[in-house]
Amino acid sequence: MSGKHSIDERINLLEKINEKLTNLNWITAQIAGEQNLDTIYNSIVNGFEQITGIPKCGLFKLEDHNYKTLIVKNKDINNVPVLCDSVVRAFNTALKDRVLLVKDMHTEGFCPEGCYDCVTTDLQVCTLYESNGNPYGVLCAYGKSDIPDEDTLLMIMELYAMQIGLTLENVILNSKLVSLSITDALTGLYNHRYFYERIERELYNIRGTIQKLTLLMLDVDDFKSYNDTFGHPEGDIVLKNISLLVKSVVGDKGVCCRYGGEEMAVIMPGAMIDEGVETGNKICRAIENCDNFKRKVTVSIGVATVGSYAVLGDLVRSADNALYKAKSEGKNMVVAGVC
Repeated sequence: MSGKHSIDERINLLEKINEKLTNLNWITAQIAGEQNLDTIYNSIVNGFEQITGIPKCGLFKLEDHNYKTLIVKNKDINNVPVLCDSVVRAFNTALKDRVLLVKDMHTEGFCPEGCYDCVTTDLQVCTLYESNGNPYGVLCAYGKSDIPDEDTLLMIMELYAMQIGLTLENVILNSKLVSLSITDALTGLYNHRYFYERIERELYNIRGTIQKLTLLMLDVDDFKSYNDTFGHPEGDIVLKNISLLVKSVVGDKGVCCRYGGEEMAVIMPGAMIDEGVETGNKICRAIENCDNFKRKVTVSIGVATVGSYAVLGDLVRSADNALYKAKSEGKNMVVAGVC
């Protein structure tokens, strides 16, 4: 009978291993198709929970020799800290060994005798490495795994860490490439290409609704004269500083883009014309009062608002015409256009 039970147990273990390896491949594929980092981190931790069979898991990023908590599942167990000194010592050991199984934090020397602050006595830790060999961070499961065989658990955890580490690195790299393709290198604002992609999307979103879409077109006054007087490097400093001021004023109420040259644009979904004008005036005052330039710098702004079934060309043309009017009427002002 004992032999039969031994065979049954082995079969059950093999079935469990097969299930976990299948989960590993599925999770890796799921992460590879995702772009949102928070969603990716959540999937990684959920996957580690499935791999280890432990409901309390966390992902921690290594930054300047410190561990930053990215996500922890079931964090509120007894309100115990998940990053005490003892856990950090275990993490540092895992950085050297890649994978670490801790059966008892006290007897294995991670937790001082008489300490009762640790979240658990058992830890399952694996390190996520980048392709250059640098550690990205660690995955940790707080508890005892449902896989009794240590060698098997170590193998599965290491496989998971290797696949997830490479997949995560590729996703982050692709995200950076996408960001570079839609970002203006000088100002850090979205570029001309993204401006048109985004405004088309926002126009589509308000179609058939009562929502409004407001656009601000901004141009630096007498910018050519500034460049001719102080040189293009100083002109670049003006554009960088103005970009920072515009983003600071707009905040999360709009999307800031470099339209071209010294001209910028702010897309404000859901904003009425009055809010657009108010934002424009705040931008004008912020730039006028900035003392980071060789001489006083001002901007002129045109504002336009459209509703459902508006045409892209009409919105841009109206804001541009209002900008031209602000220029011709004295500069350093905001003018509202008519669509």
